[in-house]
Amino acid sequence: MNILLLRGAFLNKFECQNYEPLVKKHNIIGIGSHTSMHDSFKFPVVKFFSPYDLVNISGETLGKSLRWIFNRTLADSHFLFGLEHWVRQHGPIDIAHIAETHYGYGLQAIEMKKKGLIKKIVSTCWETIPFNNESVTKKTKMKHIIRANIDHFICPTQRAKDALIQEGVDASKITVIRVGVDIKRFKPKINKKLSKKSITKLLFVGRLVEEKGINDLIDCFSQLVKNQNIALTLAGSGPMEIPINRLIGVNKWEKKVKIVQSKYEDMPRLYQDHDILIVPSKTTNTWEEQYGMVLVEAMACGLPIVAYDSGAISEVLESAGILVKEGDKKDLYQAVKMFIDDEFSRYKYSLMAIKRAKDEFDSRKIAKQIEQIYNME
Repeated sequence: MNILLLRGAFLNKFECQNYEPLVKKHNIIGIGSHTSMHDSFKFPVVKFFSPYDLVNISGETLGKSLRWIFNRTLADSHFLFGLEHWVRQHGPIDIAHIAETHYGYGLQAIEMKKKGLIKKIVSTCWETIPFNNESVTKKTKMKHIIRANIDHFICPTQRAKDALIQEGVDASKITVIRVGVDIKRFKPKINKKLSKKSITKLLFVGRLVEEKGINDLIDCFSQLVKNQNIALTLAGSGPMEIPINRLIGVNKWEKKVKIVQSKYEDMPRLYQDHDILIVPSKTTNTWEEQYGMVLVEAMACGLPIVAYDSGAISEVLESAGILVKEGDKKDLYQAVKMFIDDEFSRYKYSLMAIKRAKDEFDSRKIAKQIEQIYNME
């Protein structure tokens, strides 16, 4: 089959590792934009200009303004200029696999299907908040058109499936398939030794923004560091980086807290070099944790996990980590402290995490499930 993975600027390695096992049997081509998240895959990539490329290179303030303008004039900024011309030259396309129902390239795929250039459209929908991204009339209309013309939906969580059903999608057109990782890469460190005498390394991975619970994490760390031999790594970037660096200086945490940006190729080692993952994500009016790839990556690497019970986190983590009521900083502190103090608990949860990752999040198994959707008549 000829399969297009339409992701524009959001073409990324963490999702696409679930399609790479199919390249020996199918002709898969990734469709990105000039500012795609990642470039190198086991399948070829073709890039097109997207208005979102301007958003990406314009900085936070100007980028928001451009996004506001594009949403009200084009309905979205993720259109891909020249895509239909390319498909006409390289088609016909058996499967166009898009994401969500509110991106411009989804509407483009629908128009090409109507012209006979694409046979079938599949969409992976992560969104867990029904009717989200519908504050702009043009975008709302575009969502309705895309949603009505998708042949089949793949949702990483039941929570996302429920959101689509509330939006009016027939449940029979939706299949829940997890997003996994290459467990040959994401794996526990061999002979990792735990010792109360060594520094316990805490890890956060994600955007440095308020909704990721950074403030609660810093409060928790400030209490723990008084009596524990610990260090904290914040792997990510975002607007809170400046105030965090200020706190590091004020509290003289230069040897205790560090902010790093890691390439995706280096992520397995990052997890392996740490002892506990903390995921204190917090819900807002327009966002909640839709999945949490960091949970899957960390489980595969055998990290004990403490997370707020927010969004779809409990569905992904289940009992393979400790769930804390969202916003309960006292229980967050107690859960992390328990892992620091109790080596046996860390070991027990590490084994549970590894087993869950192998059972539920092996990208090779998931690729076969996706292929079954492609083969549906």
